[in-house]
Amino acid sequence: MMQQLRRLNNIFSKKAIVLMYHRVANVMYDPWALSVSPKNFEEQIEVLSKSFKVVELDELIDNHAVGKLNHKTICITFDDGYTDNFLHAKPILENFNSPATFFIASDYIGSGKLFWWDLLEDIMLGSIQLPTFISIEIAGKIFEYSLKDPVLNEAQINEQNTWRWPAEPPNDRCRLYLAIWEQLLPLTLPEINKALEFIVKWAGFDEAPKNDKVPMTFEQLNTFSDKGLFTLGIHTATHAALPFHSSNYQQAEMNRCKTLLKKHFTNISNAIAYPYGRYNEASVQAARNAGIKAGFTTSQAAITKKSDILALGRMQVCNWAGNGFKKQVDNWFANC
Repeated sequence: MMQQLRRLNNIFSKKAIVLMYHRVANVMYDPWALSVSPKNFEEQIEVLSKSFKVVELDELIDNHAVGKLNHKTICITFDDGYTDNFLHAKPILENFNSPATFFIASDYIGSGKLFWWDLLEDIMLGSIQLPTFISIEIAGKIFEYSLKDPVLNEAQINEQNTWRWPAEPPNDRCRLYLAIWEQLLPLTLPEINKALEFIVKWAGFDEAPKNDKVPMTFEQLNTFSDKGLFTLGIHTATHAALPFHSSNYQQAEMNRCKTLLKKHFTNISNAIAYPYGRYNEASVQAARNAGIKAGFTTSQAAITKKSDILALGRMQVCNWAGNGFKKQVDNWFANC
């Protein structure tokens, strides 16, 4: 009886769901399930426009501040700032008049270079052949790995194209990718770039990045203010994994990102999405010190009046078609 009452209370209590996207693109491999195809994305936004109330992120933040939440409210957010957001997501959102916030890692804007995890991914999962052994110094420590199958066969390619973390890596390539990713995650971007320079040479990797996979340019981001639908949010300067760094470093990462966004753009949402969803007390305090109004994580949690404004949950959207997506959103409202 008590369980039924709790479920009914959960269903009918006023709550909001914040959706988290990264890429809108057709991809081969996607270990972190970050990509939604343009076709499925269009179906998802159509579902939202017909069945839910999609509001601006700032409206949600302001309503939460005064203890007011409208039932079945949805906010759409994107992390990182991929060019495919401009090419594929933006036109679809505009077609359905759906607002969204794009959290931008400011140092990457207009770089023309891949985010570090994507470069590592392309080398490890996209190269048909790699050397059999790697020995690399990463942050003062030697990392070594021997590849049993340096040349990928068709079965291994299929395995890694369907592999999604946190499932166990299905082959040596995926294990090597994940092992190096874990080594690089805690580092500063200069340290990461130094390691990647070595890995690029080791692999003999010289492929040009796909145009839709690089970060957006300043010119592209400026178009996001054209119709008043979109805002840009803080995602730190270098997409740092904040808890691995000092309070001062975290503060500088947030301040640098916020300052650059405010300098170049007018449609700024005073909110942060913590990179990788990782944060600690120092992160929250740094956000307060920076005058940031709201912080978003990757925790799978709906937003209620009791939610901590600097540690709000978001739901990661996967590559679902419209009907499956509708069922998932309904489930989030019912059970989260």
